Amino acid sequence: MMAYEEWTYRGIFTEDGRLSGYLAVGHDISREKHLEEQLHTFHASFEALVKQRTKEMRQANQDLMKEIARRERIERELLIIEAAFNHASDSILLFERSGRLWRANETSCRLLGYTKEEIASISVFDINQEITPVIWDEMWEQAEDEPGISRVISTHVRKDGTIIPVEVSRTFFTAGPMTLFCSIAREIR
Repeated sequence: MMAYEEWTYRGIFTEDGRLSGYLAVGHDISREKHLEEQLHTFHASFEALVKQRTKEMRQANQDLMKEIARRERIERELLIIEAAFNHASDSILLFERSGRLWRANETSCRLLGYTKEEIASISVFDINQEITPVIWDEMWEQAEDEPGISRVISTHVRKDGTIIPVEVSRTFFTAGPMTLFCSIAREIR
């Protein structure tokens, strides 16, 4: 191991100013020097770590900004899709496997005479009296064998009990883990 010493030299002078000797005092400063070297190494490592973390943070920030932009784009698209869904000229009803209404557009509410809150609690059996639980189960079973859109002439029941004739386009679709029955109806006048 490298050793370090620190020395102080002083001249010893006579009364008339002549140099008569030297005084040399030294001590070992190896520990301090090694600690300085270690501190320098730690400082360099810390600086490298800060640079690496800063780089990682920049990358994470860029990734986050991309994700925020992606989510904002998706949110805008969903708002547009929701507006199109709600302002469609035909009644659009989405039903769960149980027959319970999953979602209805504003046109459905107007056609059937329900508020948004009221329509949320109805089922396919309330709207179309021709569909019984047995027929409903058969429709779901056939959907696997005969995918696609079918068009039928049927009737829907308004909130006040009035029965109206409708032309219905219907299909089943899967979105993620959920399968829904979609009924798009237009009143026949």
